[in-house]
Amino acid sequence: MIALVLVACKARDPDVADAAALALEGFEGEIDLAGDIGYVFGVADSGTHTELKVEIKGDNIRVERDDARWVTIVDATAKKSWTLDTATRTYVADRLGEPAPAAKDAKRTGSANVAGIPCEVWEVDDALGHRTVCLAPGLRKTFMGRAEPTWSSASDDESLFAKGFPLRDVTIAAGQTMRRVEATRVVRRPISDADFVTPAGYVERPPLNLRGL
Repeated sequence: MIALVLVACKARDPDVADAAALALEGFEGEIDLAGDIGYVFGVADSGTHTELKVEIKGDNIRVERDDARWVTIVDATAKKSWTLDTATRTYVADRLGEPAPAAKDAKRTGSANVAGIPCEVWEVDDALGHRTVCLAPGLRKTFMGRAEPTWSSASDDESLFAKGFPLRDVTIAAGQTMRRVEATRVVRRPISDADFVTPAGYVERPPLNLRGL
């Protein structure tokens, strides 16, 4: 497990927290994100630009990459997830683990507004660098059985994401930005239940063992 160095905690700003909670209360709709991931299986890379469409309805979440090949569907109530490969029309099913507890020692450093939504700025030092995340506490969701979303790094600080939805996530290491993912649009709109169902004709395949990669 990657060791963490967490900095001292700072009190929350209740006005920002309440505003964010109100902005995303009962949210159903789409959150678009864009940025440079900069990590492949948790290992620093030169950076890969990606755009993601996140659909949310109740306890259901759908994450689709810009190439439209890879889609992840999460049912937090059933504690299940499905990763679809649209090119091969196959999918991998998995059961969710327990969400990580909230990080107790992360440092709250301010507030911001991302894509029209107020969020709280938190900072933490981990093995991958100095991380700054802007979290909207009105929307707490579980991604792939962890509190950290699937598009983020594979470090052990996923517990920070129990505090809210990451509208901005930046990691800087050795003076260079290794990862930056930011919401570009937040839209309330009806989402079809069909978006959270494995399409007919898809064939299940065994999970890919990524250990050691």
